[in-house]
Amino acid sequence: MFCYVSSKLFWPLSFYRLLFSLLGSATWISAFTLGIEAAGAESVRFDAPRMVSADPLAWEQSGYQPSIAGTRLVSIRIRMSAQVPVRTHEQIDELLFQVRSASGLTRVLDHWPKTQASSQVQGSIDVSTTNYEQQHFSLRALAGSPGTAAATGSLQRDAIETLERSYAEKPKLVTYLSSGTLNRGSGVFWQLRPSPEQSIEGDRDYWLLCEVSHDWKGDLFEVTAQASLKSASSRYSTSHLGETGSSSCSTGMGRYRIAVYLAGDGQAYEQAERFVEYEQRLYQVADRHHEQIRKTQTPTPLHRLAQSLDLSEPAIPTHWLDYVLYEPNLTYIDDKTAQLPVDVRVAVLDYIDNKQALIRLAAVR
Repeated sequence: MFCYVSSKLFWPLSFYRLLFSLLGSATWISAFTLGIEAAGAESVRFDAPRMVSADPLAWEQSGYQPSIAGTRLVSIRIRMSAQVPVRTHEQIDELLFQVRSASGLTRVLDHWPKTQASSQVQGSIDVSTTNYEQQHFSLRALAGSPGTAAATGSLQRDAIETLERSYAEKPKLVTYLSSGTLNRGSGVFWQLRPSPEQSIEGDRDYWLLCEVSHDWKGDLFEVTAQASLKSASSRYSTSHLGETGSSSCSTGMGRYRIAVYLAGDGQAYEQAERFVEYEQRLYQVADRHHEQIRKTQTPTPLHRLAQSLDLSEPAIPTHWLDYVLYEPNLTYIDDKTAQLPVDVRVAVLDYIDNKQALIRLAAVR
């Protein structure tokens, strides 16, 4: 049976049913294609702590001077790790770790480890150069005196002088660890590359020496970890791992939030614990309502068709959880989260409230 509209002939209705069905599987097809492309490089997996303490230090013991009167000095240690699969190890170009203060009020005064460079050559390189200089002489003689026969002759002489020079040349250094501050000192980065002197795998301690206000009690740190391949043709897709809070992608990427509290301050510690608790609760509620959210995003085949052709946006964004976790200006339920199930919206509001309460620990009172 054919469908007639305005006296124009269209394809059978069964054709549209088949088309809608295939479009409904577009996400699966895309994921399958990405999986094939990433088969040559397994994911690099990262991890970071949920909470860390900030230990007070005396200015006199640090060797630094406060930039503003009345500020205090704190030391923060963050242990981050990277698991590099054997098949991917030779393809890794670098690992990048970035740490930022969500409040912007925790100023990084110094950090460790520092930029380091090395060479695969031990000692200096002896260089020798040799120059050759060649001289050519020619002599023509004529005997024309009376009673003698005229004669001509030529004399050639080659003289080769050799000059040798020898000197020591320093080997070329390759940077395998670089570091520096970000965002006017409110963040810091570490960039690691494989070398004979160090392994990029396993866990490593990263230290931050920070200048904060006298009333500072804590902050929220946002951490990004990423692995880059030597080949530039890799494609990326991020996936969260629910309760573990870890993330991975085709080459390796992770995003984390770390609750920072002032050591010895009971109220700051409790607020950091509450933030971690409500963050994990948000993951759990989102996972429990995953199927319901998916149906709200694409309730009918017609919606799937329109979204695949970029003619409309889903009622709930595909990456709504990333939006809730990392959007700095999200303070309440907005149009991107209004269609979430009630339980999920409650979890979102609880997360936002505790996130803002943690960030307020860094504010000057």
